[in-house]
Amino acid sequence: MSLMRFLGTPLVADLVAFFIALIAIFIFEWVKRPCIEVELKESGVYADIPEGLNKRKRARIAHLTAFNRPIYRNWIQRNTATNCRSKITVKDAAGNILHNEVETKWAAREEPFRTIALTPADVPVLEIKDYLVGQCNRLDIYANDDGEPFAIALKVNDDPNCYLFKGESYRSTNQWRLPEYQIPLGNFTIDVYVKGDNGKSSTKRYRLLNSGTTPQGLTLESV
Repeated sequence: MSLMRFLGTPLVADLVAFFIALIAIFIFEWVKRPCIEVELKESGVYADIPEGLNKRKRARIAHLTAFNRPIYRNWIQRNTATNCRSKITVKDAAGNILHNEVETKWAAREEPFRTIALTPADVPVLEIKDYLVGQCNRLDIYANDDGEPFAIALKVNDDPNCYLFKGESYRSTNQWRLPEYQIPLGNFTIDVYVKGDNGKSSTKRYRLLNSGTTPQGLTLESV
């Protein structure tokens, strides 16, 4: 039996069509896989919190943004990057590691507390919702062009230090500042990547500058 006659038999033809379809599906899913990118989005780096809003002191939270962009003007939607966590490593000018691969809070996540009372000094008494604290550092990133901001560090008025900002920061009794995530005055390098269950970004490097005792003393720059 010739090869053409063999391939022309119904059973073989069906098997060939099946495997071609299977390969096409595999290629299509490979093209749609999440592609996570970390960027410094100029319009969304800083969240400045006025004293009148938080009833304590003015503060600033510096952010980066993670993207999972659609393919060619939404022609193909990428799959969702699931259970994404930021990984922040902070190094001083000598290259010494201050903090290694710390996961920080996603801006889209609900703040894990509610106000249950006010003190005579008009300071809110907060109740922390433990189940929300655990969710703050994880997020599904859907395909879109807007991206999802995630926190890097917090700086509060009258404090020379800044602090990495994560879900557990809300447990602090000192306005979200946890001593174990403190960053002193100075210039620092931060290496950042975002990792999901089905994708990971490349590692990006930025410069964190911490100066003075006002929130505006915290800045992020591209290296």
